[in-house]
This record gives sequence, C-alpha cells and structure tokens, in this order.
Amino acid sequence: MGGLWTPVNLSAVLGVLVLGYGLWAGIVPEEDRSMKHLPESNPERTDESRKRSALFTRALKDAAETKANLAREHGRRAGTKAAGTSRGDGVSVR
Repeated sequence: MGGLWTPVNLSAVLGVLVLGYGLWAGIVPEEDRSMKHLPESNPERTDESRKRSALFTRALKDAAETKANLAREHGRRAGTKAAGTSRGDGVSVR
C-alpha cells in the first residue's frame, strides 16, 4: 500500500500547483491593460511629474549645500515664530 501513496501525493501536489497558477493567472492583469491606467501614459502628466521632480531635487540639493536650518528660516519669513520655541503660553518646548 506504500506504493499507492506516492502517486496520490504527487497528484495532490500537482493539483495544488495547477490551482495556484490558475488563480494567479486569473487575478494578475495583463501588462497591456495595466499600462493604460498608469498616470505616465498621459504625456501632460508626465511633463508635470518631471518638472515637479526637478524642482524637488533642486530644493533638496540647495538644502544639502547649506548649514542653515531652512525650516526655521521659512517659519520666520512667513511671519510665524520659529518652530519649537514656544507653545504660546510662554513655556519653552526645546
């Protein structure tokens, strides 16, 4: 009876593999369909994304080249107190 279990086990493993592949193939969309829904498929959005990335990269580069705390300077320029100096009740939170 030991020889009978090997084909049964092999059939069960193959059945699970085929079922898994069938479910995977049914759930995962084809590349053609999924590429149509990406924002990069629209040329105008692609240009906007490139410009935004370039501005962000330039801002990061400028921030990396300076020793100043740009976040605190930005808060002062906007007319607010520097971040982390006071809660408004005179108590320092540094």
